[in-house]
Amino acid sequence: FFDFGLIKTISKNFPNVIINLIGPKDPLAVKEIQELTKFDNIKIEDKVNYKDLPEVMSSFSIGIIPLKQMEEVYQLSSAKFLQYLATGLPVVSVPFIEFSEFQKNVYFCKSNTEFLNSIKLLIDSKPDFNNKNINLEKFNWDRISIDARNSLKDLLKQN
Repeated sequence: FFDFGLIKTISKNFPNVIINLIGPKDPLAVKEIQELTKFDNIKIEDKVNYKDLPEVMSSFSIGIIPLKQMEEVYQLSSAKFLQYLATGLPVVSVPFIEFSEFQKNVYFCKSNTEFLNSIKLLIDSKPDFNNKNINLEKFNWDRISIDARNSLKDLLKQN
């Protein structure tokens, strides 16, 4: 679902901006990843230890989620999206139905043009909104697992 074409477009439109791509490399995307290394402003790093993510992300100005524009993608849940919000970064992303409640705090984009315009707006004007105080508790995995376990117990009691 990763949109390599969008990353290239962002790179070309913002040549003075460093694009950090961090995470495991999909073995099915080796050719596409190799193509990105030709761009001077795209930095590709391996997976970062989870405990080091806040420090790494603190050097970012914008958190982007460059996925393909597809209904299947809009149905996804993105841990990266929540990580960006938790660290207070402005977010430019494809829309996620599950996170629609955050539409006032992020730039949900349904086209590459919207994506580029949102990045430009953030670079040029640095809008004053802070994502650090957003309540993400309902997305806490400990809470989700406890709720799921309790639901399963309730279902088992009914049988």
